[in-house]
Amino acid sequence: MVSRLVLVRHGKAQERSGELTDRERQLTRAGRNALEARYPVSLQLLNDECPGQMQIWSSPALRALQTAEVIARTLGVGGIEVKESLYADSNDEFIAELYNEQGTVIAVGHNPFMEELCASLSGVVQDMRPGAMAALAFKGLDAYPEWFVQGPRTENWRTLVDVEDGLAEVATRIERCAAQLLENPDDSESLHQYRISLRVTRSLLEFLKPYCKRGTVKQEMRELKKLQDPTSRIRELDMLSAALDSQTDEAGMVRAECSEEREAFIERFGSEATQRLLRRIVKRIKELPWRQTVWQRGLEPDELIERVNDMRKAYEVEMARVDYDDQEAVHDVRKQAKALRYVTRELAECLPDDAGSTNVRAKAVQDKLGELCDCWNNAQLLVEICGPQAVQTASRFIMRADEIVADLKTGRTYGLALSDS
Repeated sequence: MVSRLVLVRHGKAQERSGELTDRERQLTRAGRNALEARYPVSLQLLNDECPGQMQIWSSPALRALQTAEVIARTLGVGGIEVKESLYADSNDEFIAELYNEQGTVIAVGHNPFMEELCASLSGVVQDMRPGAMAALAFKGLDAYPEWFVQGPRTENWRTLVDVEDGLAEVATRIERCAAQLLENPDDSESLHQYRISLRVTRSLLEFLKPYCKRGTVKQEMRELKKLQDPTSRIRELDMLSAALDSQTDEAGMVRAECSEEREAFIERFGSEATQRLLRRIVKRIKELPWRQTVWQRGLEPDELIERVNDMRKAYEVEMARVDYDDQEAVHDVRKQAKALRYVTRELAECLPDDAGSTNVRAKAVQDKLGELCDCWNNAQLLVEICGPQAVQTASRFIMRADEIVADLKTGRTYGLALSDS
């Protein structure tokens, strides 16, 4: 007879659906991650056993086999023996199979069979969540409870999976927008979308920085900025060109400047060095390494919510005291509104439903302050390109900027304060 039996309920699995048979249901990513993080600690309770004295048995269901594989890798045990009795919930058949075995058997199965088996053998009723382990010591045919480790709650790892999916999405968006820009180098909207993809990713990385392996985010942020900076002047020229009467000499001068800047940019952008940098950044963002503590415990949903609230409060403070005549201050608070909007949008799966309203209001702020910044930029850039002859046209941009500032100062602008908790 075995000297020890460890009953294991498989980890968190896919929900039942008509597309899969019960045996085909797999562990969820969060379920697998939770086991891989927790089992190295839990299985230290078997440190008095050498791998050669252990056997791992599993139900033939895929979710149980995947759980058994995590255990086998953790313990360095080769081979998993499939037992139909663990799927059929056959108590008598399973016990009969144990009689001829020695050492430790780790059996991965399903509820309610695991709980029932534990109770019938040891007399102890255990509530076994997915991934739970109950070890029973045998003296002859009698079994006694030895230790019990409850299964991990997967909420934190599900949050981490949602964050990883968000990172994969923004990285893929960079790829997609970069390819679109290469295909349509003269299209101002393609350039704009490429810039947004870089900005969104930078905002998300900055938000996630406390959870990432030290030094990682700093490098990615530096390289993303290296990609974004060369696009700034072209975007400003595109905005100015769109705001001018296309038939004027000034518009012609701006288009010529824009064409020259775009040609130089596309040459650099299409180079092998830039494309290699893009591929490297995209790959690293999709594989962003977490701090060890995050990998071991996942991400608390409340942590992310608290961090968003802190981000929102910081924005509210700056918005309340911003000097609308100070172009740099307006630009900074606009960037805060953008970052808040991007984070709440890209991490919507991890945040409460009311995060969507924060996103909408931040967009209103971003748009209004964006119009103000565009007016200032247009006036300055126009005079820079066209000289004193453009002062009269530039003054129209300044007049519009003054109107926007007046609206902002009198509080007539779109419910800008994000006051919800």
